[in-house]
This record gives sequence, C-alpha cells and structure tokens, in this order.
Amino acid sequence: MCVRGNTTGRLCIADTDYCIGRGVAAIRGRHGTCLTSYLEFVLVHRQQEILEKATGGGSTFPNINKPQLEQLDVPLPDLKEQRAVAHVLRTLQRAKEATEKVIAATRQLKASLMRHLFTYGPVAVKEADRVRLQETEIGPIPSHWQVDSLGNVSEFMQYGTSSRCSPDPFGSPVLRIPNVIGDVIDSQDLKYIQLDEEETRKYLLGEGDLLFVRTNGRREYIGRCAVYRGQPSSALFASYLIRSRLCADEILPDFMQLYATTPAGRANLSGRASGSADGKFNINTQILKSVLLPKPTIEEQAEITRIVGAVSQTEAAARMRSDALGSLFESLMHNLMTGKLRVKDLDPTVHSHDGTAAG
Repeated sequence: MCVRGNTTGRLCIADTDYCIGRGVAAIRGRHGTCLTSYLEFVLVHRQQEILEKATGGGSTFPNINKPQLEQLDVPLPDLKEQRAVAHVLRTLQRAKEATEKVIAATRQLKASLMRHLFTYGPVAVKEADRVRLQETEIGPIPSHWQVDSLGNVSEFMQYGTSSRCSPDPFGSPVLRIPNVIGDVIDSQDLKYIQLDEEETRKYLLGEGDLLFVRTNGRREYIGRCAVYRGQPSSALFASYLIRSRLCADEILPDFMQLYATTPAGRANLSGRASGSADGKFNINTQILKSVLLPKPTIEEQAEITRIVGAVSQTEAAARMRSDALGSLFESLMHNLMTGKLRVKDLDPTVHSHDGTAAG
C-alpha cells in the first residue's frame, strides 16, 4: 500500500518477491486468521477512512503511519468465508478489467478505421491501393473528393445567448460547454433561462445543428462539437458556443462532427485558437468559417458515419458494462464488508489468490 503522497491508500498484490522503498507499506494477513486476498478488499473498502486518517506530517502530501494503519478495524469471518468474499470480488474486478481492455481495443480500432476512411473513403482495407489519391491542404484524400470550407457549406453561424442562466428548471434548457465537450450532447447538468418570444426563437436549436466550443481554458476543448438531435427538447445555447447549421445537400452533421475529431480536423480547429490575457483560448466565427474539410458525396458521408457509428456503439455497450460492473463491485463490497450479505457457499475446488484451496 502507498502511505505517502498523492497515491496514499492505493493497493496492489505483489506477484513476486520485491524490495520496497519509502512511501510503501507491505501488509500481509496473519496466518490462520486473515487471508491477504481478503485483507486487500477490506483496505479497498476502507480507503476513504485511510485517507481521512492521513496527515500532512510536515509535508504538503498526505501520509499515514504504521500505528494509524494498525488501528483500522477488520471484520473477520472464518477463513472459508474470507476466501469466498475475496473470490467473488476478485471475479468482478477481473471482469471489469477485461471489459476495460475491450474498450481500449475498440478505441484503437476506431482510430485506425477513421484514418483509413478519411484517407481512402468507405472501401475495404484490401482495396485501398486501388483508390487514386490527391494531396490537399488537409492531407491525402480520394481524387474524386473535394475540399471546401465550413463557411461555404453552412447556412449560417451564430453565437449563443449571453443572458444569465439558472439551475432552477424554469423556462428553456440551455446547452453550455459541459454539455458539448464529450462530442455528443450531454443532457446532464442543465441550466435554464426565461427569454421573451423573439429571443427564444433566435437561439432555439434545430435538429442537426452543430454546436462548437469557442472558448475554454484548455486548448484541446476548442472546436469540439456535437450534433443536436432534439434532446433536451426546445433547447437554446449559451454564448461560449457557436451554432453552425449546415447545408443539408452539402455536408452531413455527423460527418462533420467525425472529421472534427481527426488529427487534421483538430489541427484546423483547436490548433488555430488564439490565447488571451485571461489564460483562455478562443476561436470565432471567421476562423470557423475558414476551416477546411473533405467533401465526399453525401452517400459516402453516410456510409462513413454508419461504419464508425457501429464501432462507437460497440464501445458504448462495453462502457455501459464496465460502469455496471463497477457499480456492482462497490455495492457488493460494501454489503459483504458490513455483513449485510454473507457468502458461505463456494466450490471447494476454487483456489484463492493466497494459493490455498478452499475448504
């Protein structure tokens, strides 16, 4: 366990013999009384208590000492139940780790797929060498694609309302930077505003509108965009965002949003942001209008978004599973460690992390 610094309270099980240095405590369950595999989860469950006991110790970083650790109460069922508890929690933990690996692999696949699709178009990888390419300001693209500016393919661009919003749910919901920076519209943490009819109509979002982040303290957030799909309904947008309504027969909103996440798209957006005296980065409508983008046929744009969307759905499903496993782990660990739930029946052939057979 780490006992000093910002990582105080973090744990891992040693998989071989190690020499430990300062800032790390070796903790082992007492033979015949407490299994180390079980003790690990006790300490995970009590991590917040450990952090609360930690003191500065003359340093700006938290520290916890041996007497403080020794004072922690440890619930002690019999060894068989300890082994069963550790097995159940370890199984959930490993399932979550496996799901996280699926998410990481899916992200890598998506990144590779995006590079291929925005270079060669929606063709199979084995057919990529048959695609004639042209060098452009935004990199190599198929020779039959065009390069255009966002201003040319937008009906109009507009800054949002600068009127003060409130968390009280009265009036119209207002989308702000936190609702956009995840590349999709997030309807959590909404604020609201009451405007007259003319002002409401002016800032009312239409389905398919693109919302771009125009100012932020982090450069990488500049130019991030999301497509408004009608939820939350009758939403307006705040002044730190720019709305672009695209020409429906020129560029699909989903295609533009995807392009904004590519290296070339990010370079065209966040890479062109200017710094200000208050430490923030900014783009304006003039910069946004001058952003260059590839323009395949509408049919190709639709196919590209369909392919990437399928991978994104796989990633989203894996993330939901990971979140569910994480919630189940926390709930089950709490109930097992507080005795609200007892685990006594475990196949005696199962081996614990301590290397001893159950039973």
